[in-house]
Amino acid sequence: MKSAQAVKVLYFTSVRLAEPDHGGSIVCRHHAQRLAACEGTELHVSTFGSLSQAQGERKFVDTLGAQHHPILPRATRKLSTSAKNWRPAGRWPFMLEVEALAIPDVDRQFCALVNKLKPDIVVIDYLLSALFIRSVFSMPVRIITITLNKEAEFHAEMRRAGRLGAGVSDSILAQWRLARFERAVCRNSDALVVLSEGDLPSDRRVREHTAILEPVLDESQERWRYSCNRDLFFVGNIGHYPNFLAVKWLAEQFAPALAQRCPEARIRIVGTSINQIQPHWNRDNIDYMGRCDEPTLNLLFNSCDLFIAPIENNFGAKMKVMQCLARGTPILATSGALSGVTFNDLIPQFALNNAEGAADVAAGLLGDEPRLNEMSRILTKEYASLLASRNDAWHRLITNVKAQPLRHIRRPSIFSPLRPARNDDVDVSRPWSKRIEIGVEEPLGVVTTGMYGLEQVDDSPLRWTSEIAELEVPLNQKTLPTALAFRLFGISPAGGTDLRILVNGLEMFHGQVRGEPIHRTIPLPNLTGVPNLRIRLESSGFQPEGDVRKLGVAIRSIVLSR
Repeated sequence: MKSAQAVKVLYFTSVRLAEPDHGGSIVCRHHAQRLAACEGTELHVSTFGSLSQAQGERKFVDTLGAQHHPILPRATRKLSTSAKNWRPAGRWPFMLEVEALAIPDVDRQFCALVNKLKPDIVVIDYLLSALFIRSVFSMPVRIITITLNKEAEFHAEMRRAGRLGAGVSDSILAQWRLARFERAVCRNSDALVVLSEGDLPSDRRVREHTAILEPVLDESQERWRYSCNRDLFFVGNIGHYPNFLAVKWLAEQFAPALAQRCPEARIRIVGTSINQIQPHWNRDNIDYMGRCDEPTLNLLFNSCDLFIAPIENNFGAKMKVMQCLARGTPILATSGALSGVTFNDLIPQFALNNAEGAADVAAGLLGDEPRLNEMSRILTKEYASLLASRNDAWHRLITNVKAQPLRHIRRPSIFSPLRPARNDDVDVSRPWSKRIEIGVEEPLGVVTTGMYGLEQVDDSPLRWTSEIAELEVPLNQKTLPTALAFRLFGISPAGGTDLRILVNGLEMFHGQVRGEPIHRTIPLPNLTGVPNLRIRLESSGFQPEGDVRKLGVAIRSIVLSR
């Protein structure tokens, strides 16, 4: 929502927002919705990925009434063998670290966006999203970081269980490095948002600027109704470690106990298929339903007697539980599963070390229409009070952070985990060849901002710029270039596109792209003693219908020669 003196908020996340198909995307979409609903805010949303991903996310952002700024990074790089051997991130990487190193263009483009928009506040949703935009912590801008879990503790749990994902080191050093990164992000944020009391940081200095904002989803128009089916259901992909533990407990401990007490009861597990489980988890009273379409999932939420949530950890918010609350679906859960619920004392609970007791409670509830209807009524009433106040909490957060004076510019030391990542060291000692392409190819050391990924048109390479694009080229004093040749496709809007090319701040070309290709060679000034060549392309820009990008000019090649 905009006003004359709107607070400009720039929201960034590495989580995919296009579809609410897992807990992370559901909660991040919710955060973006709450920011958009804050009175007196002007919301901008930045995401990164492929063009098709950007188009999907644009549809969601449009529903917010916000402006979308997609980052389409250049092709990913791989760490060199030498970098893997000596870099901590190469030897002991934690989750998403290698991915962030592979696309440093996200960091550069996001910083350019911050300089362009000059937001009052940058919101980083999901702590590990900060890996992709470390440089923002060195910029004069207020930062709110939303953390969805205690990441270092969660990593430690998965490490002990041998469940770390591919590309993640199982060394204790990776765990230590993640904890260090987590502390650095929290300490260098102007405010920290956690989803439950169990997520509060132990660091007293960080606690002072931490807010607990439990996710309160929109109330669903589709409501739970008693259907007399004696079904329980759980939703979770066992690729996610807490869900693996939950399905294991349901199959090994709960299902046999429930079968003895209520033989007609069935447990329906969504997100896990029969071919993913261990053979002894296959029980007569469990249906492993795998991935389900939305109508099937809605039917379970709206008609099963109970949602059962046997979750062990007590940090974060369990989004399937929040979806149940939004529909009035009765819940039977552990205390850990209710970590993001303020009225958890009104919900029947059980302990994981007492499966017999859990089966007793479930058997007593299944088929009991009056009790289940009363549970649904109580949940709906309590949830309505949360809905009435949820926007106030977000508005207070934004107002309080905006009122804070800007911190001094953070200057991370060489050893800081927030020091901007470099993919490869630039070897400026080697001589440049007589001709080198820098526009559509990617020589070692060339840094670009404001340029989109490589495309193909009629078997020729094409690379679009945004309105402002820059290339920075490290120079070797023994092989200095003397000329710059550029070739542009003639693609432009009806009125043409204005274009200026500046080299180290000096205007070297000024013209228009008007439907015809352009091929020019520009003599370069004397570059003796100049360490870097900075080429800047400024264009009026246009946005084709159906394209999420704001385009400048279409590059066919940019060549330096000597």
